[in-house]
Amino acid sequence: MERFFLVANAAMEVSSDRPITVSRQWRLFETTSVRPALRYRVCHVPELPQLTGRLLFDNGRVRVFDENGRQSRIYTDTVTGKETVAVREGENACWEIAVQEELLPWGTDVSDLFVQYGLPRRLPQQGKLLLHCAYILYNGRAILFTAPSGTGKTTQAKLWQRSMGTRIVNGDRAAIGLEGGIVTAYGLPISGTSPDCENVTAPVAAIVSLSQAKENRVTRLRAASAVKPLLSGTYLPPEFSQDLPLLVDLAASLAARVPVYHLQCLPDDSAVQALAAMIDERTQ
Repeated sequence: MERFFLVANAAMEVSSDRPITVSRQWRLFETTSVRPALRYRVCHVPELPQLTGRLLFDNGRVRVFDENGRQSRIYTDTVTGKETVAVREGENACWEIAVQEELLPWGTDVSDLFVQYGLPRRLPQQGKLLLHCAYILYNGRAILFTAPSGTGKTTQAKLWQRSMGTRIVNGDRAAIGLEGGIVTAYGLPISGTSPDCENVTAPVAAIVSLSQAKENRVTRLRAASAVKPLLSGTYLPPEFSQDLPLLVDLAASLAARVPVYHLQCLPDDSAVQALAAMIDERTQ
């Protein structure tokens, strides 16, 4: 059984030896049969395959191996100490995911295996960055708020929604990449604890790095200063740290093509007005 999805404009196929269920968020991204760029074959097994090769990473939760230039990973339940899922990068862009049978029915919903799909590794290979951000739609264009947790991404997104009537496309993550030379934001079928999740693609008006302050100040970042918040906001689990050079190149390419701002702000509507004035002035 297989299901097809379009994630950040990359066609994705998930096939399984068990019936696949699709959560509400993933259903928004489901599509008909296409030629996929991302393929996954899921099987439930009584025993996980033994992975071999050079050990690249081990943090107790996941071990990463290099097997003749291809990556494989095995995940461990940190509470029980049991190995639960093994992932191998196979041929023809197909990743093989083996899940312990005793975990059933876990692993049969397409959303269960988000971590194992390795999108922080695969999307950059498609020219996309996966950002930890709040994604809002303003006059048909995307504004992406990125900042460390607790700094105010959600607060700013909700302020814009209340005072400017903007839509919150995703309260936690988005992908960005180039489409026809235009920096574009893509909705994703995951949104952390945020209830906001839509399948919306839009050109990016601004990427905004947030910090709290006693007064509002908007600064346009240039050159290397603009790359830093993109890299800081990029969702990169430690098991994929070897991919950092590719992410640096992507962030530099994107930052050169789209406005990146630092917004020092108060948690009120005055911050919205300050940033909106800057964005509107540039687009007039």
